[in-house]
Amino acid sequence: MVALPSSGDSVCIFTLSGECQEHRFAGTSDFVYFWTAAYSPLGDRVIVSVSTARTQTTSVGGLANCPWDTNPQHPAQCITHIDYSVETIGTTYHQITLPIGTDTVLATPTTVPVMVFWAAVAEDGGQLVTGEGVFAQTSTLRPDSNFVGFQQRTTSQSTTACTLRYRQASSGLTPRYETASEDVCRGPLGGGSIAPAPPITSRTH
Repeated sequence: MVALPSSGDSVCIFTLSGECQEHRFAGTSDFVYFWTAAYSPLGDRVIVSVSTARTQTTSVGGLANCPWDTNPQHPAQCITHIDYSVETIGTTYHQITLPIGTDTVLATPTTVPVMVFWAAVAEDGGQLVTGEGVFAQTSTLRPDSNFVGFQQRTTSQSTTACTLRYRQASSGLTPRYETASEDVCRGPLGGGSIAPAPPITSRTH
């Protein structure tokens, strides 16, 4: 298991009588957003895609009286807000050779800067078919006005560049065919087999 990058520090979000009662991380942290496994119909390998994202703290407010505390003598202090963003880093493709389990990295986020929501290996074993897109989200943490505590709410979310893509299974890199499709970003579709892309032929006029 490879540790993903993280940098930042804990921020006090709730104090009582001058003592901090609760912390939250503020900074930048990478995490695995989604992964898929596509088994070759030939039974010789499985291609695993690991899509990563990065969450960043974009704004940290100061301390103010908590909305739920009505004690005028020693009011609890709450952080007014912490804003976050999440953005796509990309996908790493691992080819696991069966049955020995050798792991070969086919592609990295540098060459595949998208999320992979589902994947399958074509029936000929030579093409990796993926549903890809770019995910982004913003959210904010604020003290709740109805009960003691905090709520983190999504303020915006988008998935763009949704594409059905046939890649060369031996490298994970070269797209043989691709087409825009909103459907591929609607959710995971499993990891079965799929018909290979038709050959591209030239026309004579």
